Amino acid sequence: MTRLFVDLVRDSLTEDVYNADLAGLSYEINATMLGIYVSTSGYNDKQHVLLQLILRKVKSLEIKEERLAVMKEQVC
Repeated sequence: MTRLFVDLVRDSLTEDVYNADLAGLSYEINATMLGIYVSTSGYNDKQHVLLQLILRKVKSLEIKEERLAVMKEQVC
């Protein structure tokens, strides 16, 4: 379930992090045995902005049925 949730978060962040990617920032979010692992890399002065965006998305993710169906199929 955690992996499915992380996949949905990653999918929902695609558009939001596009500009960050162009600016030289990147992120990683993965499901682990202990929970969710999040890291950022790139220019130090803007990493906190990217991390805030990711954590807001994790906290307030709105799951769309069609995306959930796609992600479920990819997991299985």
